[in-house]
Amino acid sequence: MLVDLSACQVRGTGAAGPPVKASMRFDGYMIQPDGTIAFATTHFTVRPDKAVREFLSFRVHPNGRIEARTMVLDAVNDAVLKDTAFDCEIGKGATFHW
Repeated sequence: MLVDLSACQVRGTGAAGPPVKASMRFDGYMIQPDGTIAFATTHFTVRPDKAVREFLSFRVHPNGRIEARTMVLDAVNDAVLKDTAFDCEIGKGATFHW
C-alpha cells in the first residue's frame, strides 16, 4: 500500500494532511460484516529526542473511503504522544499494489 497523507484530510478539520508519503505491507487483515477491510502495522523508530513506536491502522470501506489513524507511543511506557486520524480515498491518498 502506498500512502500520501497530503492527499488526505485531517479528520474533522478539512485541512490537508502532512507532506508524508510511505509504503507498507500488511501480514493480515479482517473483513467485517459490512464489507469493511481493517488492517494495521506497527514499528519501532528513533526520533531526535526519544525512541517511539508508531502504530498505523486503516479501515477501507466498500465505497472506497479509507479511515487512517496514526498513533505515536513512548517506547518506554507506551504513553500516547500523538494520535491523529485522516480521511483518504482509494486513488486519492492511498493506492494498493498486489
